Amino acid sequence: MIEKNTYIAFFSAILFFVACIDIVQVQGIRVLLLPSFMVVVVLMILGYIKNVPKRDVLFLYIYLAFSSISILYSFNVSRSFIYWLWPFFNFISLFLPFYILARLDSNKTLQGVIFACRFTCIIGILLWLLGYHDRLQALFYESSYFSIALSIYFINFLYKFEFSIKKHILFDTTLVVLCLIGSKSAMLLAIIILGFVFKALVSFKSYIQLLKTLLIFIISILTSFYYVSNNNDLLSRSLYLFYQSMESPDLLVDRAGNRFPRFVLATEVIVNNPLGVGVGTYISHIDNVSYPSSHNL
Repeated sequence: MIEKNTYIAFFSAILFFVACIDIVQVQGIRVLLLPSFMVVVVLMILGYIKNVPKRDVLFLYIYLAFSSISILYSFNVSRSFIYWLWPFFNFISLFLPFYILARLDSNKTLQGVIFACRFTCIIGILLWLLGYHDRLQALFYESSYFSIALSIYFINFLYKFEFSIKKHILFDTTLVVLCLIGSKSAMLLAIIILGFVFKALVSFKSYIQLLKTLLIFIISILTSFYYVSNNNDLLSRSLYLFYQSMESPDLLVDRAGNRFPRFVLATEVIVNNPLGVGVGTYISHIDNVSYPSSHNL
């Protein structure tokens, strides 16, 4: 007999996995989320969903109100309007279902999310090993999106990691290592480093736990040095620059590629356009308007 709350984990896993399919879009809309959107709307109309969190709804209204002004300054009004509605669509199709599932059983909801992350990692690893992708990205457009979307899984793994031969720990360790090597993502490397920092801070509550965390950290450092010494790829370069940045922090800017120039340009756009340039049309704006740092891209 299936446990009642198992259905919560199942729906949570399905919903999160669908949200991870970034490559299936029509005019920027993730059509796979439409069933979730329509089900939630119907349930709200029928009165089955009543206790919607007022604070979150207020934040949504604030966003819609203030960002609507920027549409007037957009180079592509129709695109901006669609992207303006996009958070509202996500609020209905993703936030509310997860909010309801978490209210029913937060542990089962998290279990479902972690299962979906594992499944996504497996798909990504297979596509990478079979040569469909040069870098592991699963069903996302690029490796950075993959790393950010599944950050909850990587952080959860680091938080619960322990030296053990338990099957699920060995399985998760293998997945995370393959994801790091396959994606060669500086973003994933940053997530793992932040995860270590978080685990270290939590470990101060127990000397034994702190010693275990330090041991994991030392083994990770030694493994990283070995990888850098025997490989020449984006990941080894990221690790090398991270070590060197202890003395020369500007080296991290080199690994960031054009992210830093894009950040500088974004600050210039914000300063010169305090009311915005249209939701979702930033690229159209910088293609039509010149700024001091535009030549750096």
